[in-house]
Amino acid sequence: MGSRQYINSHSYVYYSHTMFSSIIINSLKLFSAVPFAISTYSVYYWGWVCKLSELTSAGLLCFMFSLGLSVVFFGLMVHYWISLALAPYIMTLNPRTNIFDACDLSVRLMDGQHGRYISFLLSFVMYIPALLLVYPVFIIYPYFRLSYIVFLQDIMGSYWQDKMPSMIKRWRKYSK
Repeated sequence: MGSRQYINSHSYVYYSHTMFSSIIINSLKLFSAVPFAISTYSVYYWGWVCKLSELTSAGLLCFMFSLGLSVVFFGLMVHYWISLALAPYIMTLNPRTNIFDACDLSVRLMDGQHGRYISFLLSFVMYIPALLLVYPVFIIYPYFRLSYIVFLQDIMGSYWQDKMPSMIKRWRKYSK
C-alpha cells in the first residue's frame, strides 16, 4: 500500500524514470540477442539455403560450427536475460538509483538463482492451453504476476525488506 501511494504521488518522475530504464534494459537484452540471431541465420543458410548437392565438407564444417555457436549464444542470452530480471524491481524500490547499478545488483542477487527462476516459469507452462480460451486470462495472468512478485521478493530477501520502509518514509516526507 505504501509503495502504491509513493508511486501515485511521484507519478511523473517515477514513470519517466521507469520508461528510460525500461528502454535501456530492453536495449541491453536486444544487444545480447544479436550474436544468437547471426549464428541462427548462419545455421539457416548452411542448413537450408545450400542444398545437399552444393554442401561440401567445408560447408558442413561451417554448419556444425554455427550450430554450436547458436547453442552457446542462446545459453548466454538466456543467462543474461535472467540475470537482469530484478533490475526493474530494484529501480522501483529505489527510484534514484542508476540503471547500471540496478543491473549490477540484479546480476549479484540472481547469482545461483537461475535454476529456481526457470523452474518457476516452467511451473506455469501447464496453464498455456487454458490461455487459448481467452477467459482464463483474467484469472491466470493476475495469479502469475502475484506469484512472480512473491518469488522475486523471496530472491531479493533482505534487500526488499531494507528498501521498503525507507521508500514509505520518503513518501511521507514529500507528501506533506
